[in-house]
This record gives sequence, C-alpha cells and structure tokens, in this order.
Amino acid sequence: MKYFFSVILIFIPLIACSSSTDDTYSEVETNQINNTVEENSSEDKLDSVYHYVRAHRYLDLKNLKSAEIRFQKVLDLEPNFARAWLGMANVAFLKGDFDESYEFAEKAVQLKPDLIEGIYIKALINKEQKKCSKTLKIVNKLEDYSFPPLLSISAFCNGIIENFEQANELFKIAYSSNENIDLTYLLEAEYQFYLGNFDQASDILDLYFSNYEGPGAYILKGKILIEKGDLTDAIGYFNEAKEMSSEPKIPLYYDEARLLIEKYEN
Repeated sequence: MKYFFSVILIFIPLIACSSSTDDTYSEVETNQINNTVEENSSEDKLDSVYHYVRAHRYLDLKNLKSAEIRFQKVLDLEPNFARAWLGMANVAFLKGDFDESYEFAEKAVQLKPDLIEGIYIKALINKEQKKCSKTLKIVNKLEDYSFPPLLSISAFCNGIIENFEQANELFKIAYSSNENIDLTYLLEAEYQFYLGNFDQASDILDLYFSNYEGPGAYILKGKILIEKGDLTDAIGYFNEAKEMSSEPKIPLYYDEARLLIEKYEN
C-alpha cells in the first residue's frame, strides 16, 4: 500500500517594525505571531505522522536501521510521543540490546502508563533474561492483563516457578482469545521444552508452522531436535533461522543461530 501525504506550505508573514517607540506588539502583530506558531506546530505534527508511519513500515519489514532513524526523527519533533519510544524499544529488542530496549519501554510507559505494549516489552525482556519473578511482578501490578501476549508470558513464567496449574489455565485463556496465537504457540512450546517434554513441544511447534514462520521458532525446533539426538536436522533448522534473519539482518535471531551452528558443527 502506498501512502500519500498532502504537503502544507507555510507562509510566515514578515512583521514590519512599528514606527511606535514602545516595544509592545500591536494586536494584529500578536495574532500573526500566534498563527505562525500554530502553523509550525501543525507542520511538525504532519512530519511526525509521516515519519511514524514510515518507521512502522520499516519495522514490519524488519529494516531495523531505517526504522530506528524514522522513530528518532519522530522523537526529535515530538519527544513526548510514547509510541515512538515504544517503536525504539521494539527496534532495540530485535537488535538484541535488551538493556536499551527496556530503557525505551520504560520511557514509553512513563509517558503513557496504560500503554500495554510497553508493559509487555518490559515483561518480555525480564523473561528473556531469565527473571520470571520480575516478569510476574510487572504483570501482577496490572488490574487487567487480558492482553493476550501478557497472558501467554504470564503463563510461561508461572510454569517456570512451578505454578503449573496457573500456567495451564492462563495458556487456555490465551488460546481462547484467538489473538496472537503465534506467540502463544511459541511460548507454550518453549515452556514444554523447559519441562523436558520434547515431543509435546515439537507438536506445538508443528501447529505454529502450519500457519506461521519465524526464525525464533526454527531455533527452538533445532534445540528440541538436539535434545532428541537429531543433530543433522537441528543444524538445518538453525541454518534456516540464520538465513531468515540475515536479509534484512535481525541480530536477535541471527547471532543466536550463528552461535548454535558454530557450536554443533564443530
């Protein structure tokens, strides 16, 4: 889809010097100044929208460098735009820079406390850093965490701390929402892998692969095959993950796949 934006040309009136000896502006001059400020503000808003839409387009395409540049341009124009900080958090996460991603997500949530996607990124980063207790602390502060990705990550972390009944119940609720099912598949497969239920984890990933694809899933499938003693097929999945995340490059997956290939090919 192509996006077309109308360009508003701003005419800034030149205010002539008054012949009056005092330093105050006339009412006409004051109105001209106020109109100019409002018009400049409108132009900045239009530029901000343009860069924001382009940034999300680049993020969808996983062109992280271009997305980061565009989100930064939005923040240069509107430094208090929470969703631009959220975009920066997403970019940093996919680059594998969890500390920076958390910092950006925290900034987004400070500006917009009910920004559920920002809260989710904070919870996800703690999960990735094997800090499930912190993930659950973030989630449990919410009055409502029915946002499906938060349900799934809460289910995973409850299972990790051996609250198995709660984990199973939350996974059921996440599936019943029929939203973000791909993420729920991945997190439940990873959960079963953690428990050592390799066949069950593999079956869940097969459901994922019937509708989706992604380098994270290929990496997890390879790890499952390693545990089942199928080294050759595992390396094949790692190579697939590396190829999928190489152009455009997604360091979060590319680097992990590369390291796994190096580890098991030698």
